Amino acid sequence: MFKTAILLSILVAFPGVSFAEPIYLDCQVASKTEQKKFAVKLDEASGKITHTYEKGDAFNAEGFFSANSISYQNIILTSGLKITFRYEIDRTNLKAKQFFEVASADPKIDVPAQTSTMDGICSVVKVGSRKI
Repeated sequence: MFKTAILLSILVAFPGVSFAEPIYLDCQVASKTEQKKFAVKLDEASGKITHTYEKGDAFNAEGFFSANSISYQNIILTSGLKITFRYEIDRTNLKAKQFFEVASADPKIDVPAQTSTMDGICSVVKVGSRKI
């Protein structure tokens, strides 16, 4: 009861304080040979990001939120390979980058990593009112 009273007092005293809603983005990146579309849900309050590929598969990641950029990554270990997809979104102009790297997952195997970069842009998705 006492905790509830304190919380209500804080909310009344500071009405401008709000809990941030997640932000939804539609993004597109491209290289000279390929183009990718994906959607991103940014929840800065929890530090979580959900990345959904155009075909529907998705992953959740821990996000790194700085004043000017947001970054996150997805690492896949398969068949002795470490595949890393790293994403950066500029908070000021919504430019997006995808960094791709495939390397040996075994440090004893000295094979040079293969890398590529794709550049693009995101747009903010307007979310309507919800019932649930």
